[in-house]
Amino acid sequence: MSESPARRGRPKSHKLAPQSWFNSCIFGRKIKPMKRILTLSLFLFSQIILAQTYKVGDAVSIEWKGKWYPGKILEVQKDGYKISYDGYGADWNETVTSGRVKSAGAATTNRTTKTENTAINSGSFATIGEASFNGIETINDLDLGSNGKMLVGANSHGKITVLNPDDLTLITEIKLFRGETSPVGTVAINNACTYIAAADGNGKVYVYNKSTAGEWTEYATIETYSMVNKLKFSPVSNDLCIAAAPKTDYRNVVVDIWNADEKKVKKTLLVSTNANHSIGGISFTTDGSKVAFAISNAKKGIEIYETATGKLVSRIDHKFDVVGLAFSPDGTTMAAGGTDKNITLWNLATKKPVWTSEWHTGLDAYVFSVAFAPDGKTVAASGAGTGCKIRVYDASTGKLKSELGKSNPGGNAVCYAANSKVVYTGLTVYGDFAKVPMVYMAAIPQE
Repeated sequence: MSESPARRGRPKSHKLAPQSWFNSCIFGRKIKPMKRILTLSLFLFSQIILAQTYKVGDAVSIEWKGKWYPGKILEVQKDGYKISYDGYGADWNETVTSGRVKSAGAATTNRTTKTENTAINSGSFATIGEASFNGIETINDLDLGSNGKMLVGANSHGKITVLNPDDLTLITEIKLFRGETSPVGTVAINNACTYIAAADGNGKVYVYNKSTAGEWTEYATIETYSMVNKLKFSPVSNDLCIAAAPKTDYRNVVVDIWNADEKKVKKTLLVSTNANHSIGGISFTTDGSKVAFAISNAKKGIEIYETATGKLVSRIDHKFDVVGLAFSPDGTTMAAGGTDKNITLWNLATKKPVWTSEWHTGLDAYVFSVAFAPDGKTVAASGAGTGCKIRVYDASTGKLKSELGKSNPGGNAVCYAANSKVVYTGLTVYGDFAKVPMVYMAAIPQE
């Protein structure tokens, strides 16, 4: 599907165009008047017989720009129906003519576009596959549960967007702020996909729990921070790493480990000032024994802590701010990038670069997010700058493997599917709200 119902560009209610055979029968000059009247009567009678009538609550399929979408009847009106689209908010409800409604089960499209999926086995940049989730909201952060069953996005319109990672269909949207519109800056989901944590612009952390019925309900609210930079769950427990400025003094920085089961901070890994430490990215080793932070400002570089003891075990100094980073699956190397306009793979034992590859050139060519494929073969990065906003590198050589998103203004976050063959990117949204994607799902060319 290339388009979906949206606030802007939605067509006005319209009638079905006359069929060509009807035009020739009714308006053709060779048909005598009595025959035209008889033909018209038969046509109108057939339309009455074939017409469906629906009542409030009926599940139907609704036509929009030549595509059919599942929805429900909200009101029966004189000239049509007021309907809602499944998976869309109330602001997308509209009144349609009866010609745009048919029985449920006839919908052939949903909110997702999938193209070129056969390109997953191709090595060509030009044929890389992608799918776009159409919407109007910028996605500031993305996270995929370690079991690969749920993709969550930090939505600039004050909600968590929860997607099916197989095809980017919408599972649900969680409105964080009880009617407020403060953007969600960062989001995290635990390994079992039973907890989702997100933070707003006021520094509140909201934690949601999934019930046995599959509903997400508010579980805890943490109000001890004035600003939250990044959230990340451990891959092996329900420990949530929170990098934030405390309410007691917004100029300071702390990194806490908060346990979702116990609803309390277990330990504090870092206490500093924002002038020294600004945390842009968090990455755990696959066994959860270590956690690393991407650091900007005076202490720019990478710091790695033991999660059990809370001790700093390694530090890599850098001349530039580090914004995004990711451990390799075996924990021996780390990919990182930031304002140096490069992606670097670091050997953690020697603290020396294995390789460095260019991200982009230009004043704003910064890396925002880095991810390591679960199979260890590739590294993905997203960010800003002139050129493609999503790039994938060979993890052994640093050679550019594929790229995507040349026209997009910025990729804010990137993560891999569990099979390592697909990468997801949360995007900054500008322009035509009805056509601009907010999440890319791209197939990585396979050798």
